[in-house]
Amino acid sequence: MKKYLALLLLSTMLFSSCLSYSSGTTSKVVPPQNKLIPIAGKWTAFDYKIIDATAFSSKDMEEWVGKIAQFNDDIGVFDEDICMNPSYKVKNVYLKDYLANEYNLKENILDENVDKVQIVTVTSKDRFFYEFIKYTDDKMAVYIDGAFILLKKVSDDIDVDYNKKVVDNYKKKMGVKSDHGKLLKSGILIGLRYDDKTNNKDGIPNYKYRTLWVSANNKEFNSVYEINNIFLPRKSGFWMVGTKNTENNNLKAQSIYSYPVDKETKIMNKNNKINASNTYNSSRTILCVGNDYVSTEYKEYEMNKNGGTDIKKAVYEVLPIDDVENAKAVKISDIAGENGKKVLMDEAGVFRTSLNKDRKSNIDTVPLEENFAIVRRNGHWVMVGRLNFIDGSSYEDFNIRYVPPSRLINYDELSIPWNSIKAKVPDVIDAYTSPNKDIAVVITDSTILLYTINNNELSDRPQKKIKLKQGESVVMAEWATGGYVEKWDKSLLKNKPHEISE
Repeated sequence: MKKYLALLLLSTMLFSSCLSYSSGTTSKVVPPQNKLIPIAGKWTAFDYKIIDATAFSSKDMEEWVGKIAQFNDDIGVFDEDICMNPSYKVKNVYLKDYLANEYNLKENILDENVDKVQIVTVTSKDRFFYEFIKYTDDKMAVYIDGAFILLKKVSDDIDVDYNKKVVDNYKKKMGVKSDHGKLLKSGILIGLRYDDKTNNKDGIPNYKYRTLWVSANNKEFNSVYEINNIFLPRKSGFWMVGTKNTENNNLKAQSIYSYPVDKETKIMNKNNKINASNTYNSSRTILCVGNDYVSTEYKEYEMNKNGGTDIKKAVYEVLPIDDVENAKAVKISDIAGENGKKVLMDEAGVFRTSLNKDRKSNIDTVPLEENFAIVRRNGHWVMVGRLNFIDGSSYEDFNIRYVPPSRLINYDELSIPWNSIKAKVPDVIDAYTSPNKDIAVVITDSTILLYTINNNELSDRPQKKIKLKQGESVVMAEWATGGYVEKWDKSLLKNKPHEISE
């Protein structure tokens, strides 16, 4: 039974499967077309090494022995998981360092005594499938949520009939069909930010985060679940993103952390001290979380004579998820290229001309490339820039008329016009519609309303209502469809969320 848990982190897609299979060939065995594919051919699982006994027992892992993996230019298959038109990225590493850094292991767990290995990452259109450790010409290993599965190569060719069977079974599990024969399984992870005022005595915001999981089968909503912090689907699996508070020498700081969900104990022990160069209290607020980057606002504060706080600095910063605690803010040109930089500069120039003489003389002449953010507005993610005044405490924001690149936002479309949504729900402040165009999430100041979509219109009444905390706002919206709804559901349930009642 638990074998299905093993696939949860390994095939996370942002909103759709990479399945697009054609079975027109009549041959049963096809040789690999690209000799550079490092794991081309047919492989069979022959052994396993359990790392986390709480995740699997030996009895569970025995089910994996004999499972088949096959790879060529057209398809990648492992057990019941498939990936069409795969890409293969290879890097050479020292096995000891790799196991220590990635899995916190101090000894070799493979069945061969090797020094260097190849790490082969399989993706499709930049979407993660699996990562293999190829440690001999005919042996490789793959980590599956608490254990390593060892595979041995049995042929340079793949069995097309086997692949067809796997694909056919996969299609059947993709979801139930509507009357029109269309698969209608949709789910959305909604990241939310709120200010925990119960523990806010110094006037500095104490933002906390939670994630809601909303899913529907053929327009029938399932139970809604909640988990603390941001439960982020990435190409490499699920990550947790949140904030932590630290205090040192009477200085307080709220910073952001991130870690893969299966490596929590290793990551969370890092960087619990305030930077020695800090001279003010500070906070970092999450504005938007994407697959690879998190958009934030960083502020520094000092106490005033009245016992309150004054802002000394307020800037936007976009940080990479992989090393959010240590990395420097990225420049807009790093993500949007020179065109994005040009738009930033042009928009800042236009905005400055709208200021009066006194304000213009005391504000940034040109914006910093790092001083930009992604924020939510009228049903879409948009880019904004910031110009700071000389004192650093005050600022002016301006629009950057540039569509956020896919490296920041993967899916951002409304299948129902904003004006139509507002006509149905006059107090709407935000809205999201699924790639399947079957369900919609409508946000007001106090409530999340869950609608079905019929004939490109919202249903007459919301099917579910979820109460929001005061001042709560969305910082993440990631969609899954088809078979990935079940995968995400199981992955979330494994992390012990609680069910939300209306």
